[in-house]
Amino acid sequence: PLTPTEQGFINSTSLPVLKFIQVSLESGNSLNTQNYAELVAEDILQHYLSGIITLIQGSLANSQFTGSKKETLNNLAIAERQVQQINSNVYRKIQAQTALINQSMQFQKMVMGSLSSQLKDNLKT
Repeated sequence: PLTPTEQGFINSTSLPVLKFIQVSLESGNSLNTQNYAELVAEDILQHYLSGIITLIQGSLANSQFTGSKKETLNNLAIAERQVQQINSNVYRKIQAQTALINQSMQFQKMVMGSLSSQLKDNLKT
């Protein structure tokens, strides 16, 4: 069972952290905690910044602020797109890591299958 702190951490990110751990362990590869930590940090940062931008946009839309409101809202929209790019980069990195793990698992299965065939041949003679 997870502690409340661990559960809070898992719930603070949209990434399937437990699945990352499970797949890494099942593949026989060591868990690259540095890479996962960076991915999770980027994801949490993206959600935090998106929330702030949404809050500011809502406040400006409902305010009597007349200065450069349109320009400010446009700049916030640009910032929001840039923040969303963080998430896209995170998912690209996850896909690349997943591909490497899958390739490693397939190679491991091929080696194991090859060894099994050789062992069967040796047992027949």
